Amino acid sequence: MREEYDFTESVRNPCAKHLRKRNTVLLIGACLLALALYPVVRDKWDRHRLTVQMRCLKEVYIALVDANTKTEPMGQKHAWPRTLSEVLDETTIAKLKQNGIDWRQIQYHPISDDTPESSVVMSLESGRHIIKITRGGAVFFGRKKHEKASVKPRP
Repeated sequence: MREEYDFTESVRNPCAKHLRKRNTVLLIGACLLALALYPVVRDKWDRHRLTVQMRCLKEVYIALVDANTKTEPMGQKHAWPRTLSEVLDETTIAKLKQNGIDWRQIQYHPISDDTPESSVVMSLESGRHIIKITRGGAVFFGRKKHEKASVKPRP
C-alpha cells in the first residue's frame, strides 16, 4: 500500500507565529485606544445634545415673552402664561420632540413682573445635566450633582 503524504506540514509558513502575535498586539492596542477615547467622545456628544436642547428651550422662552408682550397693545397688564400648553403650538412641540425633548419634561415656573431678573422661569433635566433659563433670558447649565450641592443651606 502506498502511504499518503501530508503536504500541509512541509508548506508551513515560518512567519505565521509572528503575524499572529502582531495581530494580537494591534487588537489590544486598538481596544485600549477605544477605551481611552470613549469618555472624550461621549462628553462631546453630551455637550452637543445639551447645546441643541438649550436652543430649543430658548425658543420656548422667546414664545413665552412674545405671549407676554402681546397683551401690551390691548391695554392689559403684562401677564406671563400660567402653563406652557398656552404658548406652545404644534410646530414647536414637533421641533422639541425632534430634538429629544418632551415638552412635559420642561419645568415651568410662572412669575410676575415684579420678580427679579435672576429668578428661574424654566428648567429641564437632561441626563446628567440641568438647564435653567432666568427671567432675564440668561441660560445656565451644569451637572445635576453640582446644582444640588449648591442648593444645600449652610449651617
